[in-house]
Amino acid sequence: MKSTISPSIDILNPSNIERLFHLITNDNQLVSKFYSDLETKKYFVLKNKDLLNELQKEFVSEFVDEEETKKAINKVFTQFNYIIDPHTAVAFATLEKLKLNNHRVFEKNNNKIIISATADFGKFPDVVYNSVSNEKYEFDKLNYTNIELTELFEKLRNITDSNQPNFHPGIESLLHNHNKNRKIVEADYQVIIFKLKEYLEGLYMN
Repeated sequence: MKSTISPSIDILNPSNIERLFHLITNDNQLVSKFYSDLETKKYFVLKNKDLLNELQKEFVSEFVDEEETKKAINKVFTQFNYIIDPHTAVAFATLEKLKLNNHRVFEKNNNKIIISATADFGKFPDVVYNSVSNEKYEFDKLNYTNIELTELFEKLRNITDSNQPNFHPGIESLLHNHNKNRKIVEADYQVIIFKLKEYLEGLYMN
């Protein structure tokens, strides 16, 4: 699997799909086989046409690439002066495609479509900034200083109206604490545990 600018969607084994299959089928063995195949083969096959039809009654899908995601961020910002994150942008771009193709969700002219955004744009400052500014700002996510991160957020703030966007309080706290000690560690459980122990021992035992 290749990493994208929408990392929460880069998941081969989503637990929410597993829960959905349990609700629809009430068949633990079938769902277990799906996820066993997913683990070993990296895919599973839905052979039950009734189950497939049931899913297709409730769900629709589309494909959105990274360029379309960035264009969606830019479009929402340009038209509504509102900044969305890459995950929400995928939903927005999908909706645009469904509308363009006259999908059944738009059969009624008065249909109201709601996009539920669950991520803060501040988690993706480089992607969002490049999308709304049409620039190519290079930002090394694995090797940066708090000052560099602050500069990136300020660049994002400066291209919006007044004092927008309103950053998450946690981000604002980070931006105003340049001198805090910070270390980047590998995304490995054992490494994280070791570093946490090392930090706590240094905090309380020195």
